Amino acid sequence: MNEYRQDFDAYLGEPPRTSIDVDRLVVAGRRSVRVRRLAAASGAFACCAAVVAAVTVFGRPVAAPVPPAAPSASATVSPSLSPVAVEPGERVFAVLLAAVEREAPQVTGFASLQRRMYECELVMSKLTGRLMPQNIREVPYDAARAAQACPPPHGNGPDRLMWQGTLRKGGKAYHVKVEVYRTEHFDPGAPPVNETDANERRIAAENGEAPRRGPDGESVLVMDYLVNATKPDGTGVFITCRDLDETGAFMVRSPFTADQLAAITLDPALHL
Repeated sequence: MNEYRQDFDAYLGEPPRTSIDVDRLVVAGRRSVRVRRLAAASGAFACCAAVVAAVTVFGRPVAAPVPPAAPSASATVSPSLSPVAVEPGERVFAVLLAAVEREAPQVTGFASLQRRMYECELVMSKLTGRLMPQNIREVPYDAARAAQACPPPHGNGPDRLMWQGTLRKGGKAYHVKVEVYRTEHFDPGAPPVNETDANERRIAAENGEAPRRGPDGESVLVMDYLVNATKPDGTGVFITCRDLDETGAFMVRSPFTADQLAAITLDPALHL
């Protein structure tokens, strides 16, 4: 539990002053994942039987699909005309900027957004006997060092992208952090897998911590200063904002509204 709390604190810094209990969210999330995995595992044997049945029909093997014919020379695309590969981070960042400009045109300062990555030290855990990340810290992104920086869940490959900077609106400055990463997705509109799952959903709803379902099955927990979403393809989006004028409830003031953050996050093009 302490490791998860340290990871969350390292990500957000000082926790926002809200009624949300981060520790409870972490524990409930981990328990919910275990419950759903166990429920999914119960259908594994049925799935395997279906696969075996699919390869024969009335005791006769089904013919293997015929591979498509090789394209003719005239149909082959010239190397000079092939599309140029775009680095995943550049593509996702371009989509993100376009979504922000469309949904919140009053917000400026995008040039300040800097790509970041995690660095850490790997220490052998006496409890698990495995190398575990410690002293996790953020540093400017360096493609040459990204693959060596940190293992999952703080890996720095194309499955984890991060930016932060200072955005402005109405003469005020806000620290904004965006992370797009690979994660596990569960549709919040799907029926509970068992009684434990149902109780956890009920408690989250009573505490105002239940995600809502997006138009394509996304899971979206959103407030004016934060959005935590996952998509059916396994893309996670985490955006946090805070006012740099540290007076009053500065940790929950944002250049965006909750609706704007949701619309930016739910852009279909924003995915890994």
